[in-house]
Amino acid sequence: MHHCERSVLIAALFVTSLATGSVAADPPRPGTEGNGLTENESATLWSRDADEYLGQDTFRQRYGDSRTAVHQLANGTDITFKRPPETAATWTRNDFEDLNAGGSETSVYPTHATLEDGVFIEDAHATIFAVHPSTRGHLEPNETPLYIAPNGTMRGFIDYRVRVPEDRTSGNTTIEWSLTEHEIEDIQLQTGDETIAKEAGSHTPTLDYNLEDDGSTTLSLEAEIYTRLKKTTRIDRGNETDVRVSYICVRLRPDLRLEGLSHSFIQGEA
Repeated sequence: MHHCERSVLIAALFVTSLATGSVAADPPRPGTEGNGLTENESATLWSRDADEYLGQDTFRQRYGDSRTAVHQLANGTDITFKRPPETAATWTRNDFEDLNAGGSETSVYPTHATLEDGVFIEDAHATIFAVHPSTRGHLEPNETPLYIAPNGTMRGFIDYRVRVPEDRTSGNTTIEWSLTEHEIEDIQLQTGDETIAKEAGSHTPTLDYNLEDDGSTTLSLEAEIYTRLKKTTRIDRGNETDVRVSYICVRLRPDLRLEGLSHSFIQGEA
């Protein structure tokens, strides 16, 4: 007997803002990060860090190589710009390419992710990795709105794991389970009830959006996760064995909402 039982589970994960990046007390040495930036670009990234100037001879003795003039200058002071540079956006794009999801038995997620459990699907999350262009405003100690451009890109990270029940035997009946299929089927970026971007299933979606009206808005990243399990029931009747096979299909739709975003044109990316 072959059939597929379906149930749809919907869960919402709410946050009011993206996590605020912190200033590194001891940033990595420029040219060593593997983030797509040149040594000069990396050297200009950090501000408000502890500047401990090293002379060229001391630097060569400590690290065994030389450095650029910009790197030397940034070692002793902060470097300012007339407009936000592209360095942070370049680093973000390169780090995003390094994201790898787990297999069917492992969900990979950041520490701040809100996890959702369903039937057979566990530790599911849809997490915002970055929005470009954007900048975090520090207006008051407890007021740090995120400003985004009306035309931009949202990068997300989606993962989950599948819990396959253990096989069991009771009397003359044996039940066996196996995973036959699992995938992310559909991804949508919404503002209110309007879908503004779509993408086929991916653990690392990149969604280009266009917001028409200025002001505050709520963006929602939604993903539909699908899994299909095979359940085999064997009943031993002595001279014969009855075998029944059924397929159980489950969908889970976690979503992450960013509320109170202000969108206007921003020069540069973060």
